[in-house]
Amino acid sequence: MTVKEILEIENANTGSINLFKEGICWRVYEKSAWRFVKNIREYRVLRKYVKAVKQDIAYLAFPESALPEILLTVEKRHASSHTVRKSEIFVEIQGFTDTIGFEEWKAEITLGSGNEKSNDLEVKIDELMKQIQRLVRIDLEKQFDNLQKTLSENFGAINAINLYLTNIPHTLTEKLRN
Repeated sequence: MTVKEILEIENANTGSINLFKEGICWRVYEKSAWRFVKNIREYRVLRKYVKAVKQDIAYLAFPESALPEILLTVEKRHASSHTVRKSEIFVEIQGFTDTIGFEEWKAEITLGSGNEKSNDLEVKIDELMKQIQRLVRIDLEKQFDNLQKTLSENFGAINAINLYLTNIPHTLTEKLRN
């Protein structure tokens, strides 16, 4: 989806938070970003000028691995008054009523505060930290024992096949003698 298409959605946005999947992260733009940091979770919001649309835009990004936690937060805080529509590349959280304050909020964000590369780097670092935490929880001894058991079973099967194959000439020789 292009920035122009995203801004068309955001300009028509009267009460939703729209999340757009871009690569390994989710991005939240303009009014959605404002509602996101106000109602769901505080994130660093960036503002930059985009030539393609000839205007500056406010946005935030978070790693794909953070989406379940964010949706759980929405469910806990806003379950009775908000609905979530989700696909692989788009999430819409409906039911927000705030409409005043976006322009003032956006104006307070310093234009060019941060750049896309540093934000993407932060997202990648967050993703890496989550993967490290996942790897730390792996019980290597248990995994090694399971693999050793499987390897032992495979060698046992191979030995049985070898024994059978070595007995074939002996069996054929006996049959020919009789």
